[in-house]
Amino acid sequence: MAFSKNPLADPVLVTTPYKQGQTLSKGEVRALFAHPNRPLHVDLGTGKGRFLTQSARKYPKTNWIGIEKKPEHLFQALRHRKITPYSNLHYIWMDIVQLPQIFTPRQVNRFYLNFSTPWEEKVHAKKRLTHPRFLKIYRDLLSSHGDLIFKTDHSDFYDFSMEAFAESGWEVLEQTDDFLHSEWHDPDVTSEWEEISIDTGCNIFYARVVPPR
Repeated sequence: MAFSKNPLADPVLVTTPYKQGQTLSKGEVRALFAHPNRPLHVDLGTGKGRFLTQSARKYPKTNWIGIEKKPEHLFQALRHRKITPYSNLHYIWMDIVQLPQIFTPRQVNRFYLNFSTPWEEKVHAKKRLTHPRFLKIYRDLLSSHGDLIFKTDHSDFYDFSMEAFAESGWEVLEQTDDFLHSEWHDPDVTSEWEEISIDTGCNIFYARVVPPR
């Protein structure tokens, strides 16, 4: 999944009220919300923000955070938020490897990996967001009943991810290779890439997993 760089992104981000990862103290994330004790769901590599905008609208009693490191992507997400400002939605501009710098252990109730980059060449396997080095980060930050939802339309990436979950001791609670016709598909909440996959007839793989306790 890749978007063209928008030359307006950097100057707009500088003047837009949002949080950069380096401006947040560890554990401060929940204080961003009016109701800090509500469940905290985090979308990793949020892209243009469609998924989070729809999620925040449909589930107002959940706090939502989008993590994005590419300014041109975050620029689009912030435009969505300006049009539909939800108090239960915030974005953070940072790299996913920096999550432990701002989140405390067991602070997150759910992580989402929606159509993240598959990094097809094996030499780039460590960049895949389901690589064991990332799974350890998610495991440490998820609450005692927390989980991770994973979706992709890339079969090899799906196979790699399922193997990584198994090798790292994660338990698969829900799984399908036909997400659109499953009980877990929600047509009211979709990402940009999910819509593209649907329009082009691509198969969507899905799993909900929990880390070893």
